[in-house]
Amino acid sequence: MSAGATVYVVNRRRACALIKKFTRAVLDHIKAAPDSEVGLFFVASSEMAQMNEKFLGHSGSTDVITFNYADAPASRLAARSRRLHGEIFVCPDVAIAQSRTFRTDWREELARYIIHGILHLAGFDDLALKDRRKMKREESRLLSAIGAKFDLSKLAGKS
Repeated sequence: MSAGATVYVVNRRRACALIKKFTRAVLDHIKAAPDSEVGLFFVASSEMAQMNEKFLGHSGSTDVITFNYADAPASRLAARSRRLHGEIFVCPDVAIAQSRTFRTDWREELARYIIHGILHLAGFDDLALKDRRKMKREESRLLSAIGAKFDLSKLAGKS
């Protein structure tokens, strides 16, 4: 595990050690530099809608918004070890709604959003259809590889 990587989790309700370990495992898996810094914020859909409007010019809530603060853009997963520096805002309300739509577990959706944000920090983009497909495949691969190592059912909340 990336012993030096800093991961901070801000949940307006409570910080979650499981999420922190999961996030570190994802960073490890993609070979993020030990001095990487990733902030993970869990926000309500109303706050996410405000951020979506202010920063992306879209109305309504969304699942995840990522802010990349790295000095130089990361180049996909080809880099041996790159320093990631940014913040990921995740909306559990959207995870719950999407899990009903896609018939998945909301905790799996939440884990997917965390991976999605980390992939943005690692240089992935999802604006073009071709890039979105690549990113979705990588999300699924990482979720399968790492998600199986964690009992995500231990995440509290209602489904």
